[in-house]
Amino acid sequence: MRREAAAISPITEIIAEIRAGRVVILVLVNEQGNVSDARVQRGVGGRNGIDTVVLDAVRSARFRPATKNGIPVKMWRTVVVEVKP
Repeated sequence: MRREAAAISPITEIIAEIRAGRVVILVLVNEQGNVSDARVQRGVGGRNGIDTVVLDAVRSARFRPATKNGIPVKMWRTVVVEVKP
């Protein structure tokens, strides 16, 4: 029983550290809809790595590319992700 409590403790600490808020990511979407570059513009902070997890998720996403005169072009976009504990 003592070991189970010790195993749960770090998880409880991580959950307690999760902060609600918005993570704002600046994303460069290329002509194929893939992410060429992504940066955290504003994060929730903390040691829990939530900003990094959101950044990695956005980097692996696919987007519809912007178009100019019907031709796909690179374009910076802002992605806002709501984080809830």
